[in-house]
Amino acid sequence: MNEPAGWHRQPDGRDRYWDGEQWTDHFHDPEYLPVQAHMAPTTSEPNVQTQRFQHQSLKVMRGREAKKIAEQKKLGWELHEIIQGRVRTTLNFRRPSPADPFATGWAAFRRLRPGVQLGAGLAALSLLVALPVAAVVAGGQEDRTEGPGAALPSTQTSTAAAPSPSPTVAASASPSPSPSEAYTYTGPEYEVVTIDENVSVANLSQYWVYTDKFDFSSDQFRDEVKQIITDVARREGSAKVIVQVVTDKEIIEAESIATIKSFMTEKGADYFAEVVVPKEKTDWVAWYQGGFDPDLGAPSDDPNTFEIAWIAEQIEGTEKWKPAVG
Repeated sequence: MNEPAGWHRQPDGRDRYWDGEQWTDHFHDPEYLPVQAHMAPTTSEPNVQTQRFQHQSLKVMRGREAKKIAEQKKLGWELHEIIQGRVRTTLNFRRPSPADPFATGWAAFRRLRPGVQLGAGLAALSLLVALPVAAVVAGGQEDRTEGPGAALPSTQTSTAAAPSPSPTVAASASPSPSPSEAYTYTGPEYEVVTIDENVSVANLSQYWVYTDKFDFSSDQFRDEVKQIITDVARREGSAKVIVQVVTDKEIIEAESIATIKSFMTEKGADYFAEVVVPKEKTDWVAWYQGGFDPDLGAPSDDPNTFEIAWIAEQIEGTEKWKPAVG
């Protein structure tokens, strides 16, 4: 088969990924993944050669592509290219520039005649001021600063969650009682910034955790990350949970289901690509997921479905591991 790497329709109606040399074991529902995404536009698409597009690039763990594609589709993004890595998949999206005046405002401003730039600039400035103020007001309605010893909220929705405005971490660790044994958290101080509920078909809670930077020069940081994940899992009452550990809060704003829409509206795709992606290479430390099989796309109790993916470039890899919940 001499086709380029990409998704191709199978006789059973699903799309299967061809990596350029062989078929992989990854399938997706064509509702979420356009078969023609990797091909050049056809002549039946009017004015496609002159259409200007916005572009953005997102990285997801293998097996989570369909979820992220569906989220971005709701925001008006079209899948343009998939680049599959060993641990993470890069999804490149595009959308017509006029579809989002917030993200393309600066480009439009630069195209204006000098005589009308002043008025347009004042209007854009008013909008940019209004958005952060609205976010601060919404964030002030509910305190989401969490940490060791603080009670986590019993219910949260992805639309209500918002990152705290400053990286304030809990001052000290305190006991988390267990009916069967005494338990005291002794790991690094951390903060749960947002919680995405009902992630994947396994309906897992996804905790976005912020903590101080780690020293990657020794393996001690791995034990510290596992202490954080174990503490979160104990509070959840189950190892079937997702825990994202980062050392820069802006990564949470850009990646959490709860905040990605507002972040992209305010910051835009260029900011994400130029500022956030480089941060993710060093400050997105770990991704723990338990109880979900990404290959089958289904809940699972198989021990092999409990693992940590070490995300930062200098520590990248995966490890089968399950926190002891009690």
